[in-house]
Amino acid sequence: MNRRPLSDAFGMAQRTMKDNGSTVLKMGAIFAAMNFIMFLPALMMDVTGIFDDMFQGDIPMGLQGMSSEQQAATLLQTGLFVVTSFVNAILWMGGLQLGLAMVDGKTADLWDAVLDVDLVPIAVLIAFVDMLILPAWMCCLFPGLVISACVFHWPTAVVDKPGDAMGAFSQSVDFIRNDFIGHTAMVAVLTFALMLGSLFYYIPAVLIFPFAVLTTAHMYRLRVPRLAEE
Repeated sequence: MNRRPLSDAFGMAQRTMKDNGSTVLKMGAIFAAMNFIMFLPALMMDVTGIFDDMFQGDIPMGLQGMSSEQQAATLLQTGLFVVTSFVNAILWMGGLQLGLAMVDGKTADLWDAVLDVDLVPIAVLIAFVDMLILPAWMCCLFPGLVISACVFHWPTAVVDKPGDAMGAFSQSVDFIRNDFIGHTAMVAVLTFALMLGSLFYYIPAVLIFPFAVLTTAHMYRLRVPRLAEE
């Protein structure tokens, strides 16, 4: 039997956004607002020029070569990066819970989905895994993309079938095993789209975040149909 290409998820996500416009915009607004708030300290440090003198000579290789203000700012930025990673993982998991409900034709409350405390432990774990993958992205783009593609549907599978994190991870790996090129290409497009969402103070994220969430949910459903008893 011929399977629909994963790229069909783009059009399906667009239709779902049109059918759930108000909820979709609220989801995107929450994501954009939270990220803008977490971005403000970095913006203020940039405006005050704390790091300006670092780029006028030799760039220090560690905290020892920085002034006390630069050391404090660097530690603050590191802490903000960790917090942002965890918060975005929780928002992504909540968005997927809401997105899968929309895809399956169910009703779901926005705040119940976003503030579901049961998703927090796995969201923290996934954020930690994402931070471990980051060096692969920085060292070489392709290995980072492949590793990200392997774990991309881990959160979706956990939301769809709670209580089996390892089974969900295996299911996520199956996506790239069964369609390496198609799945990896979709992950690359969605990753790039989410990066664009961070431009212009996260204003584009109001639309890009829910579109990415719904595209991910539709991708998942194209390969993992909803159980009949649900």
